[in-house]
Amino acid sequence: MTPEEAYNFVVNLGLKRHKKSEKIIMTDPRWAYRYTANVMKGRWPEAESVIMKSPEYAHHYAQDIIKGRFLEAEPYIMTDPEWVYEYAHNIIKGRFPEAEQYIMTDPEWVYFYAENIIEGRWPEAEQYIMTDPEWAFWYAHHVIEGRWPEAEPVIMKHPRLAYMYALYIIKGRFPEAEPVIITDPQYAYQYAENIIKGRWLEAEPFIMTDPESALLYAGDIIKGRWLEAEQYIMTDPKYAYWYARDIIKGRFPVAEQYIMTDPEWAYRYARNIIEGRWIEAEPVIMKNPCYANWYALNIIKGRWPEAEPVIMKDSFWWNMYNTIL
Repeated sequence: MTPEEAYNFVVNLGLKRHKKSEKIIMTDPRWAYRYTANVMKGRWPEAESVIMKSPEYAHHYAQDIIKGRFLEAEPYIMTDPEWVYEYAHNIIKGRFPEAEQYIMTDPEWVYFYAENIIEGRWPEAEQYIMTDPEWAFWYAHHVIEGRWPEAEPVIMKHPRLAYMYALYIIKGRFPEAEPVIITDPQYAYQYAENIIKGRWLEAEPFIMTDPESALLYAGDIIKGRWLEAEQYIMTDPKYAYWYARDIIKGRFPVAEQYIMTDPEWAYRYARNIIEGRWIEAEPVIMKNPCYANWYALNIIKGRWPEAEPVIMKDSFWWNMYNTIL
């Protein structure tokens, strides 16, 4: 019998204690902790030497059973940065000096420890946190609450974080990071919209290669057609449709060969752009029971015999087709 099976045996039978099962349960920190919490509802001294060896369950045992510090377990807890933080936050409710040498080398938990335990900068740990662009950004944002020049060479290596640093911390352009931001179409578009607040000519060759970003850039920044980008937008059925609807406000002939490859966007294009049957796309639309049904209902406005062999393969759409039409 495994520790889990022994625990479930006791719980499922509704027993208060079961000595034979306890010998098995106490060999595993997880099930020993759960036994103390759900069966004994109190300390289990004989099992503590096992529970304490798991930083996670030593923490839970201290919080839920002892309801205070578990001194014998602290040498084990302090080996795991996550549980050092949780123990300091939930049990000690303050700094855990003996464990700081272990947590300070982990950028993620340094950030949480500084923000929620120290509630301010932790100079001794900054050399470690600045090695990770994600946590260096959050440390600057929520702990320093301003620019952190020493960490900027690391933060600027990541387009998303460099953009966020410019938006939330610098609150303006971040020239040193622009050669990196420019390489990511999504964040180059957002940088142009929210930081530059206008066209960013140097970034346009990168932005236009991503159909979604190119569509957004055309609509939000150029506020009209972006001819140079259409060669990229037109290859994506979804964004070619939206470009036709929201930017061109009419048919997008060079993109139709791509739009018609996707049943959903071909149907939407026929309904909202062509506003009628799109004969060339029907062989594709009829391959999808859902959009074949909607095409019949909203475009043909009647039964579509050629598509019925496909629609009838899906009982939901076949029932809807016959109910409505």
